[in-house]
Amino acid sequence: MTTVTARSDRVAQAPGRDDELPPDATPVCAQCGPADALVIDELALQHREIDNLIADLERAAAGVEDTEGPDGDAPVADLADALRHDAALERDRVYPAVRRRVTGGKSLVEHSLRAHEDLVRCLDELAACPRQDPRYRILLGSLRVAFRAHRHDHEDRLFVRLRGACRAAEHRSLRDPASRPHAA
Repeated sequence: MTTVTARSDRVAQAPGRDDELPPDATPVCAQCGPADALVIDELALQHREIDNLIADLERAAAGVEDTEGPDGDAPVADLADALRHDAALERDRVYPAVRRRVTGGKSLVEHSLRAHEDLVRCLDELAACPRQDPRYRILLGSLRVAFRAHRHDHEDRLFVRLRGACRAAEHRSLRDPASRPHAA
């Protein structure tokens, strides 16, 4: 049985490095602090890293490469760390803003939380299954499908709606009361 343990190497360090942020990364809105401004871009980078980790596991499962090093289940542990980091960033930084600013945000967040529960369940099943077990590739495929649905839902729907809601709030806040006609 495989145990998913915490690792603090490349996966945990990757999402927050300034040199990995896109040069055109822009704040979600003027009302967000500098730390919040790039979180959506950081999550998109994290999603790509998770996709790469899943692809590594798929290649290893297909026998194309052996990604298991001296520490045994490093790729599964790396994936677990990356998914935990993704969930924590979304829970702590994105979901409160979605609840506050996006119409229907509460239900969007509840949907996202259920999706994360599904990812954890898939990951736990994968971690408990030996790589040589025929179910391993099926479980890995299920995890890939669940993650890509999560990624699509966030990057093409949730993040877009959050950016739009923040821009609308920013535009409202930019209305200069001094430029409005005064009642005499």
